[in-house]
Amino acid sequence: MMPVNRYWNMSLFPDSNPGIFSAIRSRSFQNLFRSAETDKDGHMLIGPKKIYILPTRFGLMFGALVIAMLLGSINYANNLGYLLTFFLASIGILAMNQTWYNLLKLDIAFLPVKPGYAGHPFQLEVHITNYHNRARGAIQLYSKSGKDVISHNINADTSVLFTLSFNAAKRGWFSVNDLVLSTQYPFGLFRAWVYLKTDIRVLVYAKPASKWDVPRTAVYALSAQGNKGIGSDDFVSHRNYRHTDSPKQIDWKIFAREKGLMTKQFGGDRNEQLWLSLDLLPDEPLEKSLSMLTRAVIDSDNESVEYGLKLPKQVIPLGLGMQHKADCLRALALFGIKTGDE
Repeated sequence: MMPVNRYWNMSLFPDSNPGIFSAIRSRSFQNLFRSAETDKDGHMLIGPKKIYILPTRFGLMFGALVIAMLLGSINYANNLGYLLTFFLASIGILAMNQTWYNLLKLDIAFLPVKPGYAGHPFQLEVHITNYHNRARGAIQLYSKSGKDVISHNINADTSVLFTLSFNAAKRGWFSVNDLVLSTQYPFGLFRAWVYLKTDIRVLVYAKPASKWDVPRTAVYALSAQGNKGIGSDDFVSHRNYRHTDSPKQIDWKIFAREKGLMTKQFGGDRNEQLWLSLDLLPDEPLEKSLSMLTRAVIDSDNESVEYGLKLPKQVIPLGLGMQHKADCLRALALFGIKTGDE
């Protein structure tokens, strides 16, 4: 069979403009592979021109059987054979219509995806809503690069949550853009599907090392005088909760008495503090160094030790809390990776 690219060989058209043919080719492929896209509100509505449908293997066998029955009925002039043949053919046509309609006008919304660590699974949650007064059976959602196929029935005027698991092997950005929504309902004679075009990107943190004891060169102690309430020794007082505070610092007893969120303040700004940098690991490969620094960030946050991060062209000052931890992990995840928004 002649390769498709040969039809577009410019040597066959020496007097033609190459730009015209490349434009026609790209436009043809865009029209061939249609996909549903999100609107300005972040929703995706399945339109009639976005749905593909083809017979399944069982459907092809069913069609061959109907044709064979038709030929037999014609050969023997059997009226009952005609009746059964046309009855089965009508079922096939009805099944094709119902399978196609099973995806029509479904509304899809993607929930925000939390960052994860390389080598660990993260989940993509998708809300699929059926606004019509008829149920949709056996709706399947899967990724072409994954193994999981999630299937649910969606009743009339209801929404169902589909959860897909992904596993990113490398740090950085992981794009989710190969989702497919499909169905073979009601008889399995036909398969209808829709390509879902998304712009979902998940931040994948560097895989944390199993263990790393931070060198003493990264640790220093503050003055033995003064008390700013940012240490971890003795309890000093309460203050109003800030969104960057660690959940471990919240006084949950006060919250249980319905007196609001209050953060515990501890004395001891004489406590050790950490400055994490690649200079602490001069002999290690880059990826292993980032993995060990990620472990240090996680351990420092768990132990409420104030820490900062120094990277080439980026310095994150000393701090604590969920947002500080996320900023440090993000910097390690994207270090040395060129991105359009960085």
